[in-house]
Order: sequence, then structure tokens, then C-alpha cells
Amino acid sequence: MQRSAWSPLANVLFVVGALFLFAAPFIVEFLLRTSRKRLEEALGTDLDQLLLLMGVGGSASVSIMPLIFTALVGSSIVYNPYPWAAVSFLWAGFWCWRFWHVLR
Repeated sequence: MQRSAWSPLANVLFVVGALFLFAAPFIVEFLLRTSRKRLEEALGTDLDQLLLLMGVGGSASVSIMPLIFTALVGSSIVYNPYPWAAVSFLWAGFWCWRFWHVLR
């Protein structure tokens, strides 16, 4: 099977996007650490609920990204989707464990 000339770029974009989705809750938590109380008062949004949603939703997105990339750009992604799905499942479990108090 012949690969297109831009398939290495698609692989890099996939890995960067996956790492961003995995790290986004940590970034948001770091940026909003001082304004947690103001966020809750102004918007009525609990930061822990938001981070749990971002962590689990981002993990679910990463698990299907290889399939979407394959469907949209052909066979340009060389990564097997099953290890990414396994890592995403474990990462979602981490976020559920970390915010267990929100889930109760």
C-alpha cells in the first residue's frame, strides 16, 4: 500500500492532538487554580465536574481518533487503534478515581 506524501504530518498531528486531549484537564486546572471560588460563584460551575468531564471526554475522543483519521484521510495513520483505546480507558479510569467525590 502506498502512503501519501503528507502521511508523516498526519501522524504527528494525531500524536499532538492525543497528547493535548490527555493534558488539557491539567492545563485548565493549573490556569484556574486561583479563581476556583469566583468561577463557582459567577457561573455556578464546579471546577471538579468540569475537569472530570474534560478528562473522560478527552480520553474517549482519543480512543476513536485513529479510526476517524483512517476514515477521513485513508490509511495515513500507522498507529493501531487498540493500544490507544486501552490507554484511553485507563486514563478515563484515572479521572474517575481522582474525582470519585464528584461521582458519588
